Amino acid sequence: MRHIKKRRHWSEHVQAQDSLDHIPAANAPFDAEGLQDLLATNQISPACSAVLTLYFEEQMTLAEVAEALEIPLGTVKSRLAYGLAALRKRLGDRRNY
Repeated sequence: MRHIKKRRHWSEHVQAQDSLDHIPAANAPFDAEGLQDLLATNQISPACSAVLTLYFEEQMTLAEVAEALEIPLGTVKSRLAYGLAALRKRLGDRRNY
């Protein structure tokens, strides 16, 4: 009985997670020049650069990026978060000058 309950709970969790993947992000201003500057440096890994390029320049969804790179969706999300943090840091550093 415990196995059945866990299995049912897990399938509900997966369905809820899938529905969140299709919700668009808030329309925040995007600095394409800052992204190009970041991609030109060696501050982020090539894997992270690939995710940022596909997501922002090719305007692919996270699921499409995961499929194109043949990596899990969670990995795409973490690489995107890391890249955005590096971009924010770089923009903050650039604005201070």
